[in-house]
Amino acid sequence: MGSIRLRLVLALILTAEFFLAISLYNSQNNYSLGVQEELDQGLLEQGRIMLSWASPIAAASGHPDKMTAIPCLKDVWICRVWIKRQLVSQEGGGKGFLLPSHSGLMTVSWQGQNYRILTLFHSSDEVNLLIGKPLPNRLPDSFVLLMWEFGRDVLLMTPLILVLIWLLVSTSLNPLKHIRRELAARTPDQLEPIQCQDVPQEILPLIETINELFERVRSSLAIEKQFTADAAHELRTPLAALKTQTQVALRVDNEAEKRAVLLNILQGVERTSRIVNQLLTLARVDPLHQLDPKKLVSLKGVISVVLHDFEGEMERNNLQLIVDAAEDYRVMGYEEQLFILIRNLVENAINYTPKGGCVEVELKQTDSGRVLLGVEDSGLGVPPEERVKILNRFYRVLGHQTGGSGLGLSIVKTIADHHQAMIEMSQGKRYGGFRIEVIF
Repeated sequence: MGSIRLRLVLALILTAEFFLAISLYNSQNNYSLGVQEELDQGLLEQGRIMLSWASPIAAASGHPDKMTAIPCLKDVWICRVWIKRQLVSQEGGGKGFLLPSHSGLMTVSWQGQNYRILTLFHSSDEVNLLIGKPLPNRLPDSFVLLMWEFGRDVLLMTPLILVLIWLLVSTSLNPLKHIRRELAARTPDQLEPIQCQDVPQEILPLIETINELFERVRSSLAIEKQFTADAAHELRTPLAALKTQTQVALRVDNEAEKRAVLLNILQGVERTSRIVNQLLTLARVDPLHQLDPKKLVSLKGVISVVLHDFEGEMERNNLQLIVDAAEDYRVMGYEEQLFILIRNLVENAINYTPKGGCVEVELKQTDSGRVLLGVEDSGLGVPPEERVKILNRFYRVLGHQTGGSGLGLSIVKTIADHHQAMIEMSQGKRYGGFRIEVIF
């Protein structure tokens, strides 16, 4: 892009030179028009004087048969008088020049020279008059000298003008220098807004945009710090338990007791692995994560894939699966995220449904034309005062024996926000457990 200062200075200099050239051109044109107007006034005055001479002669002579001496004024190129279509007076040059077809002032070219001519016709006496004077082919030496001196002075002053414009532009760019120094002096964690006092209006939108970026980065960093702290807290407990149980296993000699401890260790590893996987999933659906473009996604197709993955687990727990999705509905969204959303909803329902219970997945269109995805289980349900809290990260309802990371529904909430979808929670009307609906 180059230097803004240099570009502004060159633009101003070129603009000034351009308007100077236009000014000189207009001065020349105005001078030429002034000369022409003065010449026209002289021709009109001469024409009136000559008509005052020709009209009495035409009235007295009737049909003249010879040249009549009608005095023409000096400094004319051509002077001719016709009475009743007969040439009665001719002075000056322009031999062979014909009488124009219409009267008035006009500019004509004759043998490489421009002339200003006047033709008059006196209808009562049938008198035609033609007079003309040459237009100057070049500007007077005095005018040319004046323009030359003016142009020379401007050229001589150009370096001074250049320096003044450079200083003016540099002064105008001082606010940008101040902002650059302020940003350069900041530490990575200093994300306070840039002060907008005394900022030129032209760069105010840029400063406001930077401040908005700072606010988004500050919010993202705050979420990331909270996420890191929560993740560390959640991982600390299972890791400490694994360490303790491993130390116990090393001291136990009885094989049965050692096997029981090792099974506890295996369960702890599985819980820790589940937390890590959920953390990775949460990071993948984070707003800062780069997403592919949205596209139409078949929710019924995604539901079929998810339920197929859980067939084995549902059989082991003797769970009954009910799918109420007679029609397919497509929503504009991110296919991978919608897969994660439905999987987490179904997995959450399976985890909190006792053996022999029911899990229902419903897909329908609401009366307002929106698409509703509902998942209901026959578990213990969630008290009304706890329903909003379970959407928070790492929150688990007390009294439930099922282990979990507390991240599943938080991930659902994040994905729903990405799709501008609403989440509604209630007690299941059909099975009495927990029902959650995502409305697109």
